[in-house]
Amino acid sequence: MTLAERIHFQLEEWRKNARKNKNRAWSGISILVMETEGAAPPLRIRVNYFLLLFLGLLGPGLIFLTFLQNFRSSSARPIIALENRKSLMESMILATSERQGLLLQISRQLELYRALSNEHQDFQQAPEKVEYEEKAGADEEIASRVLQLDRMKYELQHLLADAYYNLHFLWHRSVLHHNTPRGWPLKPGKGSITSTFGSREDPFGHKSGDRHSGMDFAASPGTPIIATAPGVVSTSSQGESGYGLHVWLHHGNGIRTLYAHCSEILVEEGQRVKRGDVIALVGSTGRSTGNHVHYEVKVGEGHSSDPYPYVLEK
Repeated sequence: MTLAERIHFQLEEWRKNARKNKNRAWSGISILVMETEGAAPPLRIRVNYFLLLFLGLLGPGLIFLTFLQNFRSSSARPIIALENRKSLMESMILATSERQGLLLQISRQLELYRALSNEHQDFQQAPEKVEYEEKAGADEEIASRVLQLDRMKYELQHLLADAYYNLHFLWHRSVLHHNTPRGWPLKPGKGSITSTFGSREDPFGHKSGDRHSGMDFAASPGTPIIATAPGVVSTSSQGESGYGLHVWLHHGNGIRTLYAHCSEILVEEGQRVKRGDVIALVGSTGRSTGNHVHYEVKVGEGHSSDPYPYVLEK
């Protein structure tokens, strides 16, 4: 046998083996569908073994992927909580630095008042007796005038001290009023109140009674939501409590405000905002029946307070 014949024979063998392997690979289960009446040829449905194996592995694979995703989300929750605490600590550091600056201003003002009132001298008791011989010698008229000047100085010193304490009190009252939430969480002329604080009927009809922890302001989608007081963004995320996209603002003195069911958030955690700044847009995310903003005011770590008195303030 020549070399060409050997090559031709080997190629034919390989071709036969390839056809056999192909037939084996595509072997499977055949299903015949026949009509009860009529002479139409039966319909043959062929199911490959590889397809059955793929379907058999697809189910456990999907179950494993679902379990893996849930495991990742559960493991990510402590990280999210840690990030929220970190953001709150950063806001507290910023607030502390502001307080230090205010204390520095107060100390400077105090030094100014001390310079004006000469507090290095003892003025707790008014001088009642003056040694005429030491101040004005034997002249009674001059001694009387010196006594009057001393008393006037004593009264002036106490008047300056009272003015300082009154100014200090008014300054603290103005700062507290400035940082307290006031007005609607929407711009003037926008929205309407659809639900108030307290007991109400469940809008979804799941329970006979429901406690509403805030106030709802209905508005068209995309209406700007504004901050009701200056503060720091402590939370800006998609929550699991039914609030949907929501924003928490920390205003100091233990006061926080919540703006929930937003369609879009326009601020980031740790960002400082002023009263009237746009922080989000009205939407219907989370557990909601329509486009509105859910507004809460929380003082301390207890339950939310009724926002209505804060809404009435201007």
